[in-house]
Amino acid sequence: MGREAKIVGRLTIKQYTFVTGISKGMSATQAAMNAYNVKNSHVARVIASENLSKPYIREEINKVLRTNGVSLEIVAQNFLTIANAIPLKISGEVSLKASIELAKILRMYPDYV
Repeated sequence: MGREAKIVGRLTIKQYTFVTGISKGMSATQAAMNAYNVKNSHVARVIASENLSKPYIREEINKVLRTNGVSLEIVAQNFLTIANAIPLKISGEVSLKASIELAKILRMYPDYV
């Protein structure tokens, strides 16, 4: 396998695309399928797991999320809001799933991918 050009710091173009996908709300598996042009979700899940285990990729994800206003405090506030509110247009289940996905990204939830 040939070397890939670096685009941002130590990230390859595919890793950067992976980080961008996550920042746009994709799951890690979906972001891996998109960035690495993978059709098999099991393969994408392995790639996503490998990417998320690399500290420099995690740092870039956290940097992008912080830039977009996502933090531990925001996720905690989402949990509180859901627990104490009656949903209007979206179900509480959908809101909770979104918060869980954010918690996974921030490694606040045991299932990282």
